[in-house]
Amino acid sequence: MACDKPSNTTAEMQHLGTLCFKCGRRVKDVSVEQDPFGRSYRAGRISDEETARRMLRVASDRVNREGLRVSFDLLRFEDLIAEAGVARSAVYRRWETKGHFYADLLLELAGHDHPAIAAYDEGTVTLAIRQALEHLELLRTEDGRRLLTVELCRLGALQNFAALVSSREWPVYVTLTATLAGLPDTEFRSSLQTALAKSEQGFLGKMAAFYEMMFRVLGYRLRPELEDVTSEVLAQLGAAAVEGIALNNIAMPEIAARRFQIDPFNTGKTAEWSLAGVGFTSIALLLVEQDPEHSGDWSDDVLEERRALLESWENLASDAEEA
Repeated sequence: MACDKPSNTTAEMQHLGTLCFKCGRRVKDVSVEQDPFGRSYRAGRISDEETARRMLRVASDRVNREGLRVSFDLLRFEDLIAEAGVARSAVYRRWETKGHFYADLLLELAGHDHPAIAAYDEGTVTLAIRQALEHLELLRTEDGRRLLTVELCRLGALQNFAALVSSREWPVYVTLTATLAGLPDTEFRSSLQTALAKSEQGFLGKMAAFYEMMFRVLGYRLRPELEDVTSEVLAQLGAAAVEGIALNNIAMPEIAARRFQIDPFNTGKTAEWSLAGVGFTSIALLLVEQDPEHSGDWSDDVLEERRALLESWENLASDAEEA
């Protein structure tokens, strides 16, 4: 480290800094700080684990702000070191090359539940619950329950699509998936695939639980003749429909944004339908049917039981959104 200019002042000579490799004098060191009383002290050295935690946190935060590209050229390593406030030597002790760091960063991002964050939209869940509560009287008859089911699918898919295309996390997940597809068959590829699969399973589990609750509310069930079809399968197929249109939106926003004033499921009600809504509702109605154990007209007691179930889920969704 070189000093800025020659000086013989007592204050500078007493500074606890680093020896200048040219003149031998001590010069200001960024690691020397002052306490509230003006006394100088040297910050303690942080551990390799803390170095890694800070670097990965800073990089993850930047990716979530600015997006993840197939190339890491715009994610400058030296900038990350400076922002993390860690020693350069400690970073290179932890990661021999930038490539090793970026590999760990991908695993870090994959473990952040990006699919769950992006595709499981609490706003969509809340919308469906509030619509059901607002139109609770439709649950009284079989025709009303089918009408409400179709309407919730229409509105939910539209909301979920809007949440995806405006999300910062979902493009990161798409890029991670594309990166995985292009990797050679190595131990790192296996680790990344495992991390993404675990994250995806978390999303499917959340959606499956929500669908099963809505089955109860609406008086529906999965078709028993489709023996291997579960709520998780419905979640997976439904997500594929909405996310597929969202992918189209990247290159062809004018197509993905199209709306149609139609009644595609013979409800007797024309409404504004999106491509995502038509796709998701088609899948849902193919896999489910009205439960014969809950057929006919429902009493006030049944409606109140459904109200209580919806309100309990609404409270959980509200708590999740606030968190």
